[in-house]
Amino acid sequence: IREPQLTACLIEFFQHAAFYDGILVAMASSFLSDIMNSDPQVVHHVHNSGIGKAFMAMCSSVDDDGEPCLPTVPELIISVPNVLSALALTSEGAKRVEKANPFPSLVKILYHPKYVMPRSNCLLNEISSVIGPSFDEIMRHVPSLRSLVVKAIVGGMKDLAKLGAHLLRREEQSLTRHDEPLVTERSCLMQYAMNFGHLLEQILQTDDHCGPLLKAGVMEAMLDLHPCLMGTSTEFLANASCASCPSISTLCHTTTESTMQNAFRALIGNVEPQKILKKLTTRVTKTLREIETTEAELRGLDESPQATADDGTKQPLKGILRCIPDQELFLLDRDSGCLRILCVSRLLRTVSLFQMQMNFLCTVIRCASQRSQDSGTGWGRDEREWKKELSSLNFENLVKRAGLV
Repeated sequence: IREPQLTACLIEFFQHAAFYDGILVAMASSFLSDIMNSDPQVVHHVHNSGIGKAFMAMCSSVDDDGEPCLPTVPELIISVPNVLSALALTSEGAKRVEKANPFPSLVKILYHPKYVMPRSNCLLNEISSVIGPSFDEIMRHVPSLRSLVVKAIVGGMKDLAKLGAHLLRREEQSLTRHDEPLVTERSCLMQYAMNFGHLLEQILQTDDHCGPLLKAGVMEAMLDLHPCLMGTSTEFLANASCASCPSISTLCHTTTESTMQNAFRALIGNVEPQKILKKLTTRVTKTLREIETTEAELRGLDESPQATADDGTKQPLKGILRCIPDQELFLLDRDSGCLRILCVSRLLRTVSLFQMQMNFLCTVIRCASQRSQDSGTGWGRDEREWKKELSSLNFENLVKRAGLV
């Protein structure tokens, strides 16, 4: 690799990757990774000769329209983290990778329309699950790069949550039953979330990564993203009414939802429960308020009174089915039935979100209790904190309100 001809050839490939076949660039990347891993002394030459700079520039380059220039080839996308890991084998190499910071651009691939269906199939077959161990290796072997990788992943998920919230607003405002651009964006969003779910599942298998990710805000990003994975209006109602087995499925029973929940469970199983309990209880309380508000709005359409128990306690959802029209969805036009459709859809989405949040809350409590049993009868500081939270008046009121729903 120290031969000038080969050095110049590799630099040419990486500087003009868009003009060469992606497979050819992928082979050059794999070759470079194998050489550096077999002989770390080569890393110094790779950086000084400009090969490393050209490769990292390729990862971050964009065209005139702002789209990433990295070719849509699975083999190349898989090899990129391996090359970055090899470039950081030496302390000097790690400093150069840290200065270039190609990780945000690499994570951007996971939620860019250029790399997902219908424009490309390069991230199919769970390619993000293959990328995950490479990220894990970088974070474990090069501690100075861990914060950059964590920041890139969490930043990408926050951007995705904002993208999903914007899509939801546009879907609710759409006056067309089947808006093709919105359908395409919805499909892309589900693929983006699936990519991040697979990535996190692999990374969170290493316990040391859970703390930095939680501190960077990954849990908040996941909780913000999850509601966006459910459609809205008639599309959501059609999905609920066409469920193959309504008795055992949830209203958001997609594979993407399952992937994100698995990643969340891996996260809460390796951190102190009190750090998550307060955040989750705050979310559940907010969702309960949304259920009550939407339920009151739906009852107001028929001037139907809210159900109460004998002791005067409100029962939010009792008798709510009387407010739902006994009519096929396609017969409810967007003019006369628009408000009712939106109310019913919003109520079911909120109840589904409440179900997911309560599942997470129960999982946190279960993990904390199991950890307490495994550690013996002694009460440490962490155990006192989460038990104090569960014994609080606020949590007691939350459980009572949740029981009424």
